[in-house]
Amino acid sequence: MKKKEYISKSILIGRDRELTFLKNAVLKSEFEKSHLITISGMEGMGKSYLVQSFLSELKPSYSKLFTAGIRNFEKEKYYGLRNLLRSFWNINDISTSDSSEIIEEYFRKNLIISFTKPYIKWFLGIPLTEREQVFLDNLKQKDKQDLTEGGILNLINYIANETSLVICIDGYHWLDFQTKNFIELLAKVKRNKNILIIITSRDDLENDFQKLEKHQLNLGPLTSSEIKTWLTRHFKCSTVKKEVLSFLVKRSEGNPLFLLHLSEYLHEKGALEIENNSIILKGKTESIPDDISKVILRRIRLLPKSQQQILTISAIIGNEFNLDFLQQLNPCCDTFEIETLIKKGFLDSKIMRTEKIHISLQHPIIKNIIYKNIPAKLKKENHNRVAELLEKELHEKHSELYDITAMHYMEAGRIKEFLRLSLISGKRKLIEFNLTGAENIYSAILKFSKKNPDAHYGLCETFYKQGKYDSALKLVNKIIYHTDKEMVFSGKLLKVNIFIKTGKYRFAEKLLTEIEKEVAGEKDYREKLLKILDTKGDLERILGKYTAAEEYFLDSLKLKIILFGENDLETGEGYQNLGVIYRNLGKFKESEEFLNKSLKIKRVNLGEKHPEIASIYHNLGTLYWNQGDFNKAKEFLEKSLDLKRVIYGETHQSIAAGYLNTGVIFWNMREFESALTYYFRALEIWKKFFGELHPNIAACYYNIGLTYLSSGLYSDAEENINKALKISSRILKKDHPEIIKLHQAIGVVNLNMHKFKAAEKNLKKALDIYKKDPEKNFWKIFDNTLSLCSLYIESGNIKKAEIMYRDSEKYLKEKDPEQYPAFFFRFYYLTFLLKKNAGVDIEELKSIASKIFNLIEKIKGHPFLYDFYKNAAAVALFVNEPEIAKKFLNKGTSNVLLQKHK
Repeated sequence: MKKKEYISKSILIGRDRELTFLKNAVLKSEFEKSHLITISGMEGMGKSYLVQSFLSELKPSYSKLFTAGIRNFEKEKYYGLRNLLRSFWNINDISTSDSSEIIEEYFRKNLIISFTKPYIKWFLGIPLTEREQVFLDNLKQKDKQDLTEGGILNLINYIANETSLVICIDGYHWLDFQTKNFIELLAKVKRNKNILIIITSRDDLENDFQKLEKHQLNLGPLTSSEIKTWLTRHFKCSTVKKEVLSFLVKRSEGNPLFLLHLSEYLHEKGALEIENNSIILKGKTESIPDDISKVILRRIRLLPKSQQQILTISAIIGNEFNLDFLQQLNPCCDTFEIETLIKKGFLDSKIMRTEKIHISLQHPIIKNIIYKNIPAKLKKENHNRVAELLEKELHEKHSELYDITAMHYMEAGRIKEFLRLSLISGKRKLIEFNLTGAENIYSAILKFSKKNPDAHYGLCETFYKQGKYDSALKLVNKIIYHTDKEMVFSGKLLKVNIFIKTGKYRFAEKLLTEIEKEVAGEKDYREKLLKILDTKGDLERILGKYTAAEEYFLDSLKLKIILFGENDLETGEGYQNLGVIYRNLGKFKESEEFLNKSLKIKRVNLGEKHPEIASIYHNLGTLYWNQGDFNKAKEFLEKSLDLKRVIYGETHQSIAAGYLNTGVIFWNMREFESALTYYFRALEIWKKFFGELHPNIAACYYNIGLTYLSSGLYSDAEENINKALKISSRILKKDHPEIIKLHQAIGVVNLNMHKFKAAEKNLKKALDIYKKDPEKNFWKIFDNTLSLCSLYIESGNIKKAEIMYRDSEKYLKEKDPEQYPAFFFRFYYLTFLLKKNAGVDIEELKSIASKIFNLIEKIKGHPFLYDFYKNAAAVALFVNEPEIAKKFLNKGTSNVLLQKHK
């Protein structure tokens, strides 16, 4: 097709060059590659006008996602993204039943992405069907938010596959933090070639999108020539007198918004007239204000009172509103007056797909000027009228409408109503997992009502979900001394979970016992007991006491079957909890049985394409991994990963977790290049979400370091594990298990690099802390003891080596070599080295060597198997078994050392 078939003729005055550039960008986006264009400029420079004019000229075949720069009272999470989607479907008025039908119709026509419909409807605040509601109720709140974000990415990519897609983000500077992150992510990921993203902002966006290929437009003041062209077209004449042009250029300073209102004001006052097809200036100009606020106010005072009232109530309502709503507040408001205000540049309007007219003030500057000059008493009266009318529409609506209504009540001075609606809004934000919005709401409530228990509990729960455990703990004590029993129970259980998250396990145990005694005998005792049992099970699992955890989860499962039935989702969750525990206990058959039961129940209730199904696949993969069946483990982990890709898209946090786990499988299978590929993919995604300072980033560096260690690239291993330690040390306590694990890993790396002092320091630090809980850390203690023994042998300190050897020997009593061949291999290899050093006869060494040869054949898979083969070959050569040595060397040298992975 030719270009003229895609683009209509320009209607924009003053920004023709920029508009032409945008039109050309559409064609490049269509036929070359995806584009990102940023448009910056001061207030009133015409950014929104440029974008709206550009969109109005696109052919209808182009899909357009467009969001106006709307400022939200509470800076609600994902507020901007919600407006973006509403604009696509023209459903800004979500209170209408037509909104739901628009969405239903869209997904009926596009069945391939119909799985995203419940998430999209929930996200937009559109009423759900009963089936959709049940489906979403069974999701964890964070999963709902994450699924929605992935679903929106899938939706955008799908639209782009069907037709060219223009995404305009107007007013980027007003967007909430989460929407900005989403937009940056959308711009960074590999996009469909048919996508054009246009972003306007008052701020320079170089830092936000600095690493991306983009075009930047900086809208500066209009030139004298552009102002002249604008004036002749606006007033429909052929020339402009020099003194008129000079005056307007100087006063407006090239600002298009100021130019519009200044020239219109002069024209309305009779100071600017058209004579002989030319614009002339009459009278003195000294009294004409040079400030845009004063110019706009003077223009408003020239309007009839009825039109002034329309502007006043419009400024009270806010950013964008239904014409019907405006007319309910001002019955005298008619279409003629609205059209007049639009022509005069005070109002803007658009017709939604529902055929309803939406009105907004033409520019934020105009709204702010009008609102600032409304008398205080009139402000309160109008805010009250708006709030009361809005409350009639609140039933089962999205929390955002509760926010807006509460804000109007607050401005009206009706604090009780503000508190009532804000509490409802806060609960809804927690349900929607909008933690930023919930924190803002509850904090605002407590400013007006410092002892409000519901606000205290809501804020405490918000802090807990955000990981702000210290803040949550300070608040929870205000809840547990409340008179309401339900509030006390909820508060104490929340306190238990805070203790668990902060490692205060004894306090958690004690409080759980206290809670259980307190609720015994109550009417709803069994429902509360169920929560207590699951919490106890989680606590014991975290402590590594899997037998105790098994008992609690078994009791919980029995109670769930009684309360909910065999096929309920709660019961399915109970089977999954036990499946994980049995895996940790080494009861692999039971684990597989229970995980498959959970899978069957969840498939019936949730269908195949659900994150819970992906979670069970992951647990099954981990089970087979623990059994040493790496091929089957890889199969299930990749099934989990593939399903998460379908649900979340390619760049979701959950996908990163899948990459990390799959990388571990490849590491165990000694496919180190593949392992690193997956680790670096996970690292790239998580960095976009978390930056550098996060446990997930540390986990990536740790696994990358282990892979280099397994490959013999010790410098690279040391570099990455030290990165992990640096991050973890800033966010965890010194004796945290993750910190100790990293010290142990660095010690092993130092040992391989013959940095014996550094190795000894790190290994001893880990060993000392592991010994504080010998039952839990049995094999870690044994592993560290062997590493220290090896260190002392290599450094020539045989006395210390023998002490460590004797310590390690104690740990192997009553242990079965068939079950732990890798540990016994290492032990007998060190035995061989010490005996050889002591000069024992060759026959005794041969006896030890035969045990070594027998054990290495039983090690199905181990990341350091290459080193084991080298060690076994060295033993074989020493006892004069060249054929055995050759066999082990051939197996060992099949590993190709990695080149540095960039």
